Amino acid sequence: MSLKTIEPLRTIEQRRAQFAYGKIEDVKNSGNKNYKSLVRGFASTILLNGLGQALAFLKAKKKDHHLALYNHINLWAKKHFKKQDGFDILNAIGEEASSSYRLYTKETLAFLVWLRKFAEAELPDKE
Repeated sequence: MSLKTIEPLRTIEQRRAQFAYGKIEDVKNSGNKNYKSLVRGFASTILLNGLGQALAFLKAKKKDHHLALYNHINLWAKKHFKKQDGFDILNAIGEEASSSYRLYTKETLAFLVWLRKFAEAELPDKE
């Protein structure tokens, strides 16, 4: 095996940042103009209402930017916690132990830091 085939070791912050940047690029290419304002305040929504209620809110709204943010959080959780296909974070927090709920909340908040930073840098403000 050559050194070129070995994936470089990355810190968790680097992995979060790389994943978040890719999702912001997807949003930028989709032309979604409401995502930036949603991601700006979503960490506060989680802190005020809890992760479960905040995610349920995103799913219930069914607007493109709400569903995009839900999907980004879900995909990151699936990747970070090495979950199987069909994983849904909202279902998981309802079925798993309370310690898992705290882990999902902590990781989601850490991931949102990067989403917010890249959204601020890369996405235009709503007109």
